[in-house]
Amino acid sequence: REIGQGSLVVRASWTHESQNLAASFAASPRQSEHLTNTLESLRANVAFAPNRFYSLTLGYFGTTGTGDSGLYAPAAATGSRTGIPDSNGATFELMANPWLNARIGLQYVMYQKFNGASRAYDVPSAGRNAKDNNTLMLYTWVAF
Repeated sequence: REIGQGSLVVRASWTHESQNLAASFAASPRQSEHLTNTLESLRANVAFAPNRFYSLTLGYFGTTGTGDSGLYAPAAATGSRTGIPDSNGATFELMANPWLNARIGLQYVMYQKFNGASRAYDVPSAGRNAKDNNTLMLYTWVAF
């Protein structure tokens, strides 16, 4: 929607995934706790561009799913001590379009929960917190 000279863009997506884990369930040793699982993801953001050169985007992301200690096993950095895939957080992005076909941006991704927990989500010995996955990215792209 145009607002004076600027624009406001709202985007959202929701994905529901039904998983059939027959091969993982039948493997020896068993790689999943359940024969079937579900995974759902929600992503939404709002972008405001006061003109054609700059824009600010604020977003939310979240994933939830069936707990499965086989699929989401404890491991350092990427594991889940809870056995569930639940993660959520926010994104902030500032972009500049100095030319028609170029963009420079700064994006920050902030996790509130990662792999089922806000604190010590992996294994107790590693003790990583969700915020340890926060990321700041400076990027540029050119389209031609």
